[in-house]
Amino acid sequence: MLAFGGAAIGAPGKVSFGQSAPSIDAYDFVEITTTVTAPDARNPFTDVSVRGSFESVKDGRRWDVDGFCDSADGTVYKIRFMPPGAGEYRYSITYKQGDFAPQYSGTFRAVDAHRKGSIRVDPQYRWHFIWEGTGEHYFFNGTTAYWLTGWTDERIIRNVIDRLHRLNVNRIRVTVAGRSNLYFGEPVMTGKNYSNLPTPWPAEHADDFTHPGFDYTRFYIPLWQKYERMLAYARDRDVIISVVFDMNDNKVHPVAGSEDETRFLHYAVTRFSAYSNVTWDLGDDLEG
Repeated sequence: MLAFGGAAIGAPGKVSFGQSAPSIDAYDFVEITTTVTAPDARNPFTDVSVRGSFESVKDGRRWDVDGFCDSADGTVYKIRFMPPGAGEYRYSITYKQGDFAPQYSGTFRAVDAHRKGSIRVDPQYRWHFIWEGTGEHYFFNGTTAYWLTGWTDERIIRNVIDRLHRLNVNRIRVTVAGRSNLYFGEPVMTGKNYSNLPTPWPAEHADDFTHPGFDYTRFYIPLWQKYERMLAYARDRDVIISVVFDMNDNKVHPVAGSEDETRFLHYAVTRFSAYSNVTWDLGDDLEG
């Protein structure tokens, strides 16, 4: 771990960096955590950036990766990288707040643990898919569970994934944001243990269907962390999660094409794209 002190105006007291592990499986991810002591950014989601460059020592392939804030007060930032093959890797990370920009560099090794990896188009049969890590064919059998993370008791989330897995369902569509009324297809029983109003942004009135009072310049961290736990559990069972950005039938969402929408999409990608079992839903059949 390496630490930097900030003496300039608009700089935190200390910034330190730490790496998750010296060695990981190919198609798992390495995570570098930036810890900020005495943060003073007005808004850690807009006034600070964490960016990294990862490089394969073997062939020089390089990937530029953005990190994300993982705490409401700006004390924790993370950046993740999923190596697409075994080998040695090196990286450089920059935390930037105004003119204060400490850097950190490191190395790690990726080993071939025969993980299935990400889903790719089969280069020989363009209408087919394969697991990139092993080359095995992936036969699509999917369903939709938009509000899976609406359960407070996460054992239910895991039980749902396990049940679908036993039925050979290998892809589940799950929304990050969304607000649906109580009669989506059939009556929905909301209460203390379930809500179909996921709130990825801080809200003045999270349970208000039409006027939640979202602050689109910030993110509600517990919801995003719950979604990641769901992703990790599904990944361990070779279940793909197709990330639906927003399933919404009341028009409460960032304005299309706005900075708020761009920030939301960017944040989702920086948090989730290192999970090998993620695909992206960029549209929905409701608007067809």
